[in-house]
Amino acid sequence: MKGYGKRIDQGADLHPSQWVARTEARLSASGLESRGLERLSDLTDFRFRKVLMPYFSLVRGAKLRVLKSDADRPMLAMLKTKQQEYVDAEWARVGVGCALRGGKYEGYKLRFLSHTAVNNRIGQALLRLEQRMDAEFVRDRPDGVQE
Repeated sequence: MKGYGKRIDQGADLHPSQWVARTEARLSASGLESRGLERLSDLTDFRFRKVLMPYFSLVRGAKLRVLKSDADRPMLAMLKTKQQEYVDAEWARVGVGCALRGGKYEGYKLRFLSHTAVNNRIGQALLRLEQRMDAEFVRDRPDGVQE
C-alpha cells in the first residue's frame, strides 16, 4: 500500500481546493485468490466496501482513557491533561505511529478517534466502485473479457 497527497494531475499543478489524498493498494496473486478473485468476472460480485473498508479506517488522533473515578482525583486529572498535551504533540509530529508498537506512547491506554468524514468518503468511493463493476463491465461475457 502507499498513500500520498495528489497535487498534480496530468503534469499540471492543481489548485489547493482540488488537492486530494490518494491511497493505492496492490494484492499479490495469493491475496486475490484468498478473496475469491480469480477471474476478471469475479469483480462484478466483489463487495469492495465490506471487504476492504477495515484496511482503510483512518484515525485523527488518540486520547488517553479517562476513568469515572479520575474526576474525584484532581491531581490525577491534571496529570492526564498534561500527558494528553504530550500525546497530541507527538501525534502532530509522527502520526499514528506514536501509539503503536515501537512508538513513544506504546503501552499507554489510548483510544483512537475515528476520522469519520474521511472514512465516509472512502466508504462511498468503495461503494461507487462496486456499483461500477456491477453495471455492465463484465456481466454479459461468460469468459469475463471486457469488450
